[in-house]
Amino acid sequence: MTVYIEYVILDNLIMDSLLLVATHLTLRKKLRWWRLLLAAVCGVAITVCTPLVNGAWTYVLKAICLVVITFVANGRRFWLRYVLVFSAYTALLGGTIVALFWILQIDFDVNTSISYFHGVPISLYILAVVLFATSVYLVVVYIRNARKHDAFMCRVTVSWQGNIVQDKKAFLDSGNSLCVGGVPVCFVLPPLDKQLRKAVAEAIIEGNAIKVNYATMSGDVCTFGIVGTVEYKGNTVDAIFALPKTGRRANYEILLNNAFLEVRDETTTTTKANTQ
Repeated sequence: MTVYIEYVILDNLIMDSLLLVATHLTLRKKLRWWRLLLAAVCGVAITVCTPLVNGAWTYVLKAICLVVITFVANGRRFWLRYVLVFSAYTALLGGTIVALFWILQIDFDVNTSISYFHGVPISLYILAVVLFATSVYLVVVYIRNARKHDAFMCRVTVSWQGNIVQDKKAFLDSGNSLCVGGVPVCFVLPPLDKQLRKAVAEAIIEGNAIKVNYATMSGDVCTFGIVGTVEYKGNTVDAIFALPKTGRRANYEILLNNAFLEVRDETTTTTKANTQ
């Protein structure tokens, strides 16, 4: 019995610590190890008391455990967000262990907790932790990349040949430095490209289309575009709108040239000048 209690304490201490570290990394919080360890110890203390209660009180105790662990580890600031991420990772780790039990045909029972009926090799828990850590790493990388990506998203109004399209989502591509005759080239993606195709086709027939040559990883590419304007940060900038060879979809419709990174916010400048 003593060995079993020691095993439960060690198991919960490791699992809670892992979940807390994963939550901290996901929310990009500074790791304060003493707080994480204290939170894990609090969680273990409450877990040990779980067999002493029955019925609905078990869930009440688990709710108290969740509140105490997350509050000790994180404090009041953005506490609800921390609880949601911590709960999601708890479900993910528990689901991983249950999935491994099911795949390996290990007898287990899921009620208020997961219990199994014969010895489980430590390698199984190591595998579950590795799978969980890999999942957390992928989530953290995805969130960080999404934040970096969103920093270059903006809203613009574009126009060509009398056609004005307002409030379109654009992406400032630092790697796109393509210019033709000193005019920056911007690529129009689906579904906005359908409107541009008609204008480009008419320009090709009239001999007014602009030939755009650029290099990709698969080789040199030739496409066509037309001259237009982009309203960005209160400025109107001339640009060439070109059709990409690949009709790939993205969460934006215009790929702006990196020349727009140097455009100053005219509306902010005007507001500051008026204030002074």
